Amino acid sequence: MASLATVAANLADYHALAWLMRLGKVRRLVRTRFYEKIAEWFNQAPFLIVLLINALAIPFAADRVLAVPRAYSRPRYALAVFLGRFPRYYLTALAVGVLKLNWWQIIAACAGLALIGFLAGKAKRMFSRKPAVASTGSTQEF
Repeated sequence: MASLATVAANLADYHALAWLMRLGKVRRLVRTRFYEKIAEWFNQAPFLIVLLINALAIPFAADRVLAVPRAYSRPRYALAVFLGRFPRYYLTALAVGVLKLNWWQIIAACAGLALIGFLAGKAKRMFSRKPAVASTGSTQEF
């Protein structure tokens, strides 16, 4: 049931984004070099990409931002969303049932997972920073 609710919500977002595109509010986004690059990638396997975005819980409506400007088929989009979300929701429900978690424990687990993801991103950025480049200009003292 949760997968169907997600499909309904994502289709509502899809339609709202399509409407905003017709008004020109979002057109600037699709005219960027970055978007053109990822749109080329999306065009190669749109169903698989929408499915993976939903299976991996990539935030910020990335699937809709890719699908709407490309006028991707709404039925195929809905199916990809459903197939991407269903296993994740099923496994979550199964884990909650087996572990007999109450609402507060579920909320705490979700918050903990989000915190782990946030901290992992911070750590990655902190350790992958390039060292500062020394100035090439020299000053001489006499």
